[in-house]
Amino acid sequence: MNIDTAKIESANNALIDYLFDNLQDGQAEVLRLRQKFAITYYTIVVLSVVMFAAGIVLLSVPALSAYRGEINEMQSIIAAGFGIGDIFLLFLLRPISRLQNLMGDMGQITIAFNSFQAQTALRLLQTNADDKATLGEAAKSIGASAQASIRLIEEYFELAESEKLSRLAPVPAVP
Repeated sequence: MNIDTAKIESANNALIDYLFDNLQDGQAEVLRLRQKFAITYYTIVVLSVVMFAAGIVLLSVPALSAYRGEINEMQSIIAAGFGIGDIFLLFLLRPISRLQNLMGDMGQITIAFNSFQAQTALRLLQTNADDKATLGEAAKSIGASAQASIRLIEEYFELAESEKLSRLAPVPAVP
């Protein structure tokens, strides 16, 4: 059996080029993910500021109107109650805590993706396109790296979810 080494080398080089292109696509995906996180972050900030401002307006306008005698006390109390409720709800929802969690999540995911990409790039640089053994080792290593990165992200979010559930779970009665 006659093996054409030029075709094998060409196929191996095409495979490595494909993997490098795939790595660059992954870097673009991380950039897009970071942009989405940034948009979410600024949306939460803007909505929190708007909600706080609405609460202040709902508090101050009825108080000012009651002071001027334009509305009766009951109307003023009802309108101010909406303002207090708005501000109370804002602090009950803890937007600052949510922003911190969002930034932490973004950092964790970015680190996991960057780690996977760096490991993939280093493994591809280590491969010899002419040696099937190094290509096989690279494939196994990249697969293991992908599984480890996915596991890191899953464990992070599952841990965060279990912590949320444990906070919501009723505290057992002490005998």
